[in-house]
Amino acid sequence: MQQIIYIAILIFIGTSTLNSQRADWTIQLEPITIDGLPGAQSYAFGTVDGYWIIVGGRVDGLHQRQPFASFDPVDNNRDIILIHPKKAQFWTTSLEVLPQSLQEQLQSTNMQFHQNGNFLFVTGGYGYSETEDEHITYPYISRINLPLLKESILAKSDISSAFIQKDCNSCAVAGGRMEMINDAFYLVGGHYFYGRYNPHGPDHGPGFTQVYTGEARIIEIQNFEDDFNYSFNQAIHDELHLRKRDYNLVPQIRNGEELLVAFSGVFQQHVDLPYLYPVEIYQDRAIPIESFAQYLNHYHCANVPIYDRKNDLMNNLFFGGIAQFYFEEDILIQDNYVPFVKTVANVSYSESEGWIESKLALEMPDYFGAGSEFILADNVPVYGNGVIKLMELDQKHELGYIYGGIKSSRPNIFWINNGSQSEATPVIFKVVLTQSNSVPQSDMALDDSYLIVVPNPNKGSFKLIYNSDAFKEVTISIKDMRGTNVVKMNTQNVLKGKNFINIDLPGFNKGVYLIQLESEGKQILRKVIVDN
Repeated sequence: MQQIIYIAILIFIGTSTLNSQRADWTIQLEPITIDGLPGAQSYAFGTVDGYWIIVGGRVDGLHQRQPFASFDPVDNNRDIILIHPKKAQFWTTSLEVLPQSLQEQLQSTNMQFHQNGNFLFVTGGYGYSETEDEHITYPYISRINLPLLKESILAKSDISSAFIQKDCNSCAVAGGRMEMINDAFYLVGGHYFYGRYNPHGPDHGPGFTQVYTGEARIIEIQNFEDDFNYSFNQAIHDELHLRKRDYNLVPQIRNGEELLVAFSGVFQQHVDLPYLYPVEIYQDRAIPIESFAQYLNHYHCANVPIYDRKNDLMNNLFFGGIAQFYFEEDILIQDNYVPFVKTVANVSYSESEGWIESKLALEMPDYFGAGSEFILADNVPVYGNGVIKLMELDQKHELGYIYGGIKSSRPNIFWINNGSQSEATPVIFKVVLTQSNSVPQSDMALDDSYLIVVPNPNKGSFKLIYNSDAFKEVTISIKDMRGTNVVKMNTQNVLKGKNFINIDLPGFNKGVYLIQLESEGKQILRKVIVDN
């Protein structure tokens, strides 16, 4: 009979608790099809009078790994796409009438962009430049007059006067994001990339140059209506925590103050895996929240910020994309290949509860979301920074739409990708919020009975994360599949809130084990997979 091991445990208490005040609303996705609409991913967009203007990005799926095939210019989005979702209509016009430098930048991928009033500003972007006969990151900032561009497309007239482009070496960034705090533009994260992509590194094949910005560059832009001018203020520099790209930068409301949060992104400095914590960005500083682990939705995907003023709760919804972790039933699975996922999650913050991550019961209908954008519907009440005002929504309210992005045929395709395993999808999802006093829509919410194992599968070393709010003293047992106890842990002085226990089980046989958390007659079971 295998000996039961009693372990003295050190309990680590996180800054955020798990006794979450769950949102009393649900989210629905309604697919919309517009006949003939092209797909696009990693694009920039602006809106005017119910129309969407889609600029740049790519019309293929996940980039291939071979340098000769990656980011092939034949799959650049060479058209401007004008879409009216209510009318189910779209129009396209070619970029070919524009000056060469504008043509090249506006068909690039992963530009940073932000709309202020009637004007869309775009910076950088990566793609093949005929001028330089090389893949480059574009050193430009461009302004697009959205009403003028819309009218020119509908009238089939010259679009050139809708654009102004200026040289900007500090704007030579791709894969970052651009938002505003008060009146200033913040170009956050991203990297400069020159040459052909190669997953084996800069010294293989034709080689490349890559430099992460590691900062938030603050841009002041004046004279929007005329020949705009810009200047840079002192940047917020943090080479460790702002060294990221392809992430989600989401505006927030907190105590009446505007700020930004950079969620997850890639890659960590010493390992090709996503960051698992957010960074709060204020007017003059950036604060990493390393005490909180974000396990879901790591790459850029459509996201929706919603502030609940009544409960002082800032919600951030993320739709699909790519992530290192995903749930399979009630097991949190770690996959270091970082696959496409169907996960829809909410990462929320309140002063009383801190940061909390919940997986919604809702999932994307397939492997959608990577490189997609959420486009706000007309007449949705928002704060000045675009955060939705929950308290002013109707009982059932159309929030907006998710357009495009990559649709993958399976979770992991990178090492087999020949261009046929994924596509830039033309599918549109209408996002509808319904308020209710019933049980909220979250099948893995961080509540009283919350217990997860990370990573899972593992090699015998893992972390238990659970909420002690309903427990005074806790016993945790690990059993084999015959029900035999192989580990038993007695805890003392467990505090209210989020608890972490690091477990090391050297020499455990490969297989499936059951973890049982018990207190005051209540039990929770989870499976853990040991894969030596």
